[in-house]
Amino acid sequence: MIYEPYSLRRFYRKLLRLYPRGFRDQLGESMEQTFNDLCRERYEAEGGLFGFVLWTFADTFAGIIKENIKKENIIMMPILRKFGVVIISVIAG
Repeated sequence: MIYEPYSLRRFYRKLLRLYPRGFRDQLGESMEQTFNDLCRERYEAEGGLFGFVLWTFADTFAGIIKENIKKENIIMMPILRKFGVVIISVIAG
């Protein structure tokens, strides 16, 4: 099932790779650890992961766009557009 914590953590780790390298080096590990902790807590409390994951991924994606624009990372912009279309398709489906 896609909403199992292990699958979500792997996907979140991949999502973090879209941040610029400097940002990722500085904050990526702590962001991943925080996500893992919150995801595990929600899963164990049976509070449902869908809303948490939806909000977290949307917020992270917005941060990725912001940081890439700030760093003028033109190379990443086409990749981010494609990734955004995939996220919207998954949410809509």
